[in-house]
Amino acid sequence: MKIIEDFLNREGEKVKRKKSALIALFIITILSACNYGPAKEDFPNEEKFDAKTMQEEKAALSEPYKTALVFIKKKGSHWLVVDERGRTHEVSSPPFDPLPGAFCENGLVRETSPAEYEVTLDLPCTWRHTPKLNSTYDQAAIAYSKLLLDNLVYTGNESSAISEFKLHDVKYASGNFEGRIDVVMSFDVKPLEGAYLWGIPDDDGYVRGRTFSYTLYGAENTWLSTDDFYLFLGEDGQWPERPETLYTPTGMQKVIYEDDEWSYYSDGIMLPQQKEAEITDLTEYIGTINRIKRDTGESEQIYKGDKNTDYYYFAHHSDNIYILSHAWTPFSESYPGYFGVLNTKTKKYTRLIEGNVVRATLVGDQGYLFANDQLIEIDLKSASLRSVCQLPSTPNYTNGYVSVQRVMDGKIFILMGMGDGKTEEYVLDIDSGEISSIDEP
Repeated sequence: MKIIEDFLNREGEKVKRKKSALIALFIITILSACNYGPAKEDFPNEEKFDAKTMQEEKAALSEPYKTALVFIKKKGSHWLVVDERGRTHEVSSPPFDPLPGAFCENGLVRETSPAEYEVTLDLPCTWRHTPKLNSTYDQAAIAYSKLLLDNLVYTGNESSAISEFKLHDVKYASGNFEGRIDVVMSFDVKPLEGAYLWGIPDDDGYVRGRTFSYTLYGAENTWLSTDDFYLFLGEDGQWPERPETLYTPTGMQKVIYEDDEWSYYSDGIMLPQQKEAEITDLTEYIGTINRIKRDTGESEQIYKGDKNTDYYYFAHHSDNIYILSHAWTPFSESYPGYFGVLNTKTKKYTRLIEGNVVRATLVGDQGYLFANDQLIEIDLKSASLRSVCQLPSTPNYTNGYVSVQRVMDGKIFILMGMGDGKTEEYVLDIDSGEISSIDEP
C-alpha cells in the first residue's frame, strides 16, 4: 500500500485527481451493492443511512449462527419465523405457545443441507402486542410507518395522543434476505392537551423534526416490528417528566385539575386499620374531592366518596370537570370504580356511571368510556350519555385490559386483552354502533 501511495505522490496533481475520482466511483459502487433505496413514494429530502447489521449479514451466510428469531404468523401446523438476517424459517414445534410478534433472543440456525436449515430456540422468549400489516415488500416501510403514526391519533393513551401528523421521509435498507427491512422515518405530530411525552410544541401546536429507526420483519406479505415506538416519544429517546402542578400536593393528595384560581385534588380521610391491613402495611381511607384557592390557601372539601377511592381527571368543558374513580379492596383483585362530573359553580358532584369504568379516549367535545361491557359516549357540553355499542366479549378488567388504539374516519379501533396473553381487535362505527373483528393478517 505504501508503494502505491509513493507512486501516486510522484505522479503529481493529475494522478491525485484520478485517485479521487476512483475513490468516488468505488463508494458509489459499494452503496449500490448494499441495496439502499427510498420507499416507493414521493418523500422529499431523500437521504441514505447505514443498515444496522449490513456487515454481519454479509459474513458467513452458510455457517451456523446465533440469532434472534421473530414469530410472524402461523401457516398450517408450522410457524413462519424470521431471523436477524431476514431469512425465513418454518418451525413446527416451538417450546411455547407463541403469538405473532413473539421474540426469542437466543436462537441458532444451522444449514443441514443446501437451502435446508434447522432452527433451535432457547427460552426465555418475550411478547408484547405489536401492530401487524399486510403489504408487499416494496410498500412495507411506508405503510408500516404510517400505521405507527395512525395508532397515535386519538389513542387511549392520553400522555401520547395526537390529533394529526405529517410523515415526511421514509428510507429503508434491506440486507441479503427479504424478511428484514431497516427503516428510518421522520415526521411531525400535533399532540392533544395532556400529551406531555412529546415535550413542548411550537406555537402552532406541532412538534417537529422527530425521527424513529426500527426494523421490520416479514414473511408472505405479513410485516411487524418488535421495536417499541413509545421509547422514542421523548426528545432523543428521553421521556419528559410529567409537568408539575401549580399546587404542590402533600400526603395522599393528588391534583385532579387546575384553573386560573383553584386546584382540585383528591385526598383521604384515614380509617381505623384492620388487623390484617396493619400486618401488610395497608392504609385504608375514605376518598374525597377537595379544592384549594392558590393565592389565599383557602380550601374546602367538595365530595366525600367511597372507601379506598382515588379520583382522576378525564376531561373538562366550561364549568364541568369529568372525573374517573379507582378503588381497591384489601386482599382482593376487585377494583371498582365509577364516573362522575363536578360542577365548579355549584360545587356539586354527580355520579354518571356506576360499575367498572375505564377511560377510552377523547375526540373534540366527545368523550368515550368502557363501562359495563359497553362503549359509552359522553357529550362534554351537556354531560348526556349514549351507549355506542355492546362489546363483543367481556374484558378481563383485573388481569387484562381494554383500550382504544386509534380513531380515524368515524371509526374506533379497540384492543382487548383477555388476561391469558391473547388479544382481540375490533373496529366499530361510531354512528351506527356496528362492530366487527379485525382478523390477523
